[in-house]
Amino acid sequence: MTWEVLLNCSLPNCPPDFDLNDIDFYYSLTLDSMEDLLPSLNEWDHRKDKALINVISELRSAYLKYQVERLDTIDNRCAYDYTSLINESRIPADQVEVFIDNNTVHFLIKPDMNLPLILPTEVSEEYIILLAVRYGAHGSVRTTSLLTAPSVNQLIGTNLELPRTIKTDESLSEYADFVARSAENQVVTIFLNRQKKRKDFIFEMLKWLGHSVLSYDAQEYQSASFFVMKDEFVCILEVRIPSLFPQRAPQYRLLSVHSSGEDGKPLMQFLHMPYSETWDVPTMVDQALNVITTKHIPEFRDYCMSVFQIPN
Repeated sequence: MTWEVLLNCSLPNCPPDFDLNDIDFYYSLTLDSMEDLLPSLNEWDHRKDKALINVISELRSAYLKYQVERLDTIDNRCAYDYTSLINESRIPADQVEVFIDNNTVHFLIKPDMNLPLILPTEVSEEYIILLAVRYGAHGSVRTTSLLTAPSVNQLIGTNLELPRTIKTDESLSEYADFVARSAENQVVTIFLNRQKKRKDFIFEMLKWLGHSVLSYDAQEYQSASFFVMKDEFVCILEVRIPSLFPQRAPQYRLLSVHSSGEDGKPLMQFLHMPYSETWDVPTMVDQALNVITTKHIPEFRDYCMSVFQIPN
């Protein structure tokens, strides 16, 4: 749906007009109801911060309320499902949106999920995962789908899936709870699998460089550091394994143990490495260590020596 906002630039004190593209909703608004539903419009002040945003937000809330009120006139099954969902589940009314398009009813439900407790703590807690339920004519057919925001897909590296559709004799509140638990389990499984991959990578590094390990992350397996040597030149190799490994490549850098820059910090060099997520972990480590030993350590040694080379 599209709303058009009309503003008179020469008279900013005049509140905006709206083309709501829904004549029934327009006629449902009375002067009395607008005072209650749209206080920011009645008290319009263009000098206030977010004046227009507040009006649109209130108008949206009024429209969603209007859609819910229409359920009883459209179909008893839809109205029953909505009421049972609000009363029998842990999902508050403001987490359920209703949209009626001719004889088709759409529910958008934000399931009660604990994703902030599962996903990495350094990211935002605004995870948008919606259960979409579509009713055909007279509520006879209910089709479902799961909608995830791009930010969620980026965090988990894949799309979440619905294990099954809603059963004929299953209430919407029961199904919404099932979807929430299923999505949580999928996310947990994904993150545990990734953690195991990172652990395998760290342990493969330890297999080759365990005699010179300085430290490694024994909880999340996201980092490790080692002494490495080539032709009597010693430096430190640091490895960072991203949360989305193996879809994202590990990051490597070399640090000098003797030389520092003008800022007093050790000289360092980030390494560009060959990588493919299709490789198994032993191949990843073997390829990385081979290139580091034969190419990057000699180059880093020359760089460190050039920084402190005394001119003739």
